[in-house]
Amino acid sequence: MTMDNDAVRELAANMIVALPNPAERARLRNLFGVSQGTLAGILGVSRRTVYAWEHDIAEPTGANRANYWSILTLWSEREQAAKQDNN
Repeated sequence: MTMDNDAVRELAANMIVALPNPAERARLRNLFGVSQGTLAGILGVSRRTVYAWEHDIAEPTGANRANYWSILTLWSEREQAAKQDNN
């Protein structure tokens, strides 16, 4: 069964999805050259919110968590693919 992106986000919003630890979140964001402000704009939150998520001050919930999880998962998969391409 294939799910489209909206279905995946809805499913993730209704369950607790495991996110990488805060330091890994920041590492992935930096690896792809995305600022906290840019990520905040994409997610529709403030830069301070992204900072809090990356410094173990707060955790995203609901749709924010699902959307953040989607982005982090994409970055992680792209990093893994690039590593495989280099081997």
